[in-house]
Amino acid sequence: MEDSKKLKKMFKIFRKRISFVISFVFLAVITAAIISSYAIVPVYEVSTQILVNQERTIPGDREERDIQLDLGLIDTYRDIIKSTVILEKVIDKENLNMTPEALFDKVTIRTNDNSQVVNIFIVDENQSRAVEIANTITETFQEEIQTLMNTNNVNILSPAVVRSDLEPINVNPILNIALAGFVSFIFGTIIAFLMEFLDQSLKSEEDVELALGVPVLGVISPFVMEKEAGQVVHPALKRREAQ
Repeated sequence: MEDSKKLKKMFKIFRKRISFVISFVFLAVITAAIISSYAIVPVYEVSTQILVNQERTIPGDREERDIQLDLGLIDTYRDIIKSTVILEKVIDKENLNMTPEALFDKVTIRTNDNSQVVNIFIVDENQSRAVEIANTITETFQEEIQTLMNTNNVNILSPAVVRSDLEPINVNPILNIALAGFVSFIFGTIIAFLMEFLDQSLKSEEDVELALGVPVLGVISPFVMEKEAGQVVHPALKRREAQ
């Protein structure tokens, strides 16, 4: 019974402050839409794949030890791809205005267990530049690994390409607006309850009921003083004189 009264009281408070909550949510949604459309700089992610595969000495021959050797080299190759040796050459080839450290942050290497395929991901604000960087990294790595490791077991499996349908990875207006609406509703409701509990004044019959816990039996209607012949006359006195 007590819980029911508390819930009823909270519902009354929420209903009383519903206009504030709606305004708060509306403002947050509009702000999220504007930021998503104009303030966030879109960032694109492209990828290229290389295959770590020992050159076969006999056509059709592929020993298990060669596969395990390739798999064992992948972790080393991950480090070499993002090494300063490779990144500096990429910066020179593409005339990039960035440091190797900045380029390092744009590169992500992903592999699957027991897979000889290495996925190289590049993020950039310009999709075309991201594609050029990705392909230059794979080509440079393929060239340099022959000298660094004295091996020729790297093949470009899938180069990066410019796609017209590629969406930015950091801009999702619908998701941003939905999150803004949900979060603002929660915060707006909390603020509304805080405003109600901090406001001790009684402004309506509902406030009296909430404060005293008893129903209101009657109210005094407001009246407007009237002027007659330069004097202020109470409506009740005017009615009495009329009788």
